[in-house]
Amino acid sequence: MNLQIAENLRRLRQERNMTQAELADRLGVSYQAVSRWENKSSYPDIELLPAIASLFGVTVDYLLGNTERRVGREWWDTWKGLSDPGERLIQLRRMHRAFPEDQEVFYRLCEAETSRDECYRLSEEFLAQCSIPFFRNRVIKHMIFVEDEERVMDYIYAKNIPEEAWDELLEQRYRHRGDEERLRKKQQWVLFECLRKAFAHLSGAGCDELCANPGEGVAGARTVLAVIAALTDTHLTEEHPVAGDGEPDLWYFERIWAGITLACAAAHTGDAEQSLRYLEDAVNLLIRVERLPRDAVLSYRTHELNTLDRPRAHCTVNYDLEYMERTFAHPAFNRLRSDSRYAAQFEGYRRVFMQHGVRP
Repeated sequence: MNLQIAENLRRLRQERNMTQAELADRLGVSYQAVSRWENKSSYPDIELLPAIASLFGVTVDYLLGNTERRVGREWWDTWKGLSDPGERLIQLRRMHRAFPEDQEVFYRLCEAETSRDECYRLSEEFLAQCSIPFFRNRVIKHMIFVEDEERVMDYIYAKNIPEEAWDELLEQRYRHRGDEERLRKKQQWVLFECLRKAFAHLSGAGCDELCANPGEGVAGARTVLAVIAALTDTHLTEEHPVAGDGEPDLWYFERIWAGITLACAAAHTGDAEQSLRYLEDAVNLLIRVERLPRDAVLSYRTHELNTLDRPRAHCTVNYDLEYMERTFAHPAFNRLRSDSRYAAQFEGYRRVFMQHGVRP
């Protein structure tokens, strides 16, 4: 093997706008040592190779280089000497055909390809093969940058990109395009998804967990209702502990499941009246939403989410009939079954969920 660590180290460092002194500081060595590595007068200690590779997001094998599988210096010099984007793309294609295992060539080709379909095909092939985080992240960022507008969020979901990274990725996409209005809307989606995930986590305890430990999930469900009330300026009352005193909004499904959580816990502790109040308020909210005209606009009623309002016909709600039946069949509700008010609430839920629910 012809070791190319000097060339690779210099290129990786320069690509990240890092000085020799900065690299030395990150590795805990002198900058003279880094200089000697890059001018081939010495090599890094073998113990340092994993740290160097990790710092640049590459493998040790990539750092060392292998002339039998990787593009040689003369190919890169030819590519760098071209100024026309079309000629640079042609050169990358040649390099990729000659050295299909060279992942740096591959990811640069993904970024340079002008055909969206070909770019998508190459990027999917690349991501299926490459395990180096730096290269993978570059390709994913590029695809988010060039993805069609109606599919960009689907791509983000498909790649399991965490919500905390969405803001930066979408800002890069839309600021480069000068589309401040669309950026603002996407930022609202980021906020909405973070809130929805937090609410699901807080009120996500099932009935089994609640009845084994009545405090489990109750505090979270109350927090969900309190936060939604604050966001929407809704006043929760003893009469309406779930829906509040305002019109239905797009948080209604989160309200309903929080209400069921609290009703289950209250039934388990013997507070039948409180359990029935939660159930009645929640089912009435569900029925009120279902009775709205399909073109009635539901809102999140909070300034930061005001462009996400939508007609009821466009609301996508996952009615899980089996989960609903399992919930109401739980022994926690046994002492309420003879109460006509409980039967009315159960029938209200069942009627709506039967219209929409699909069994697995």
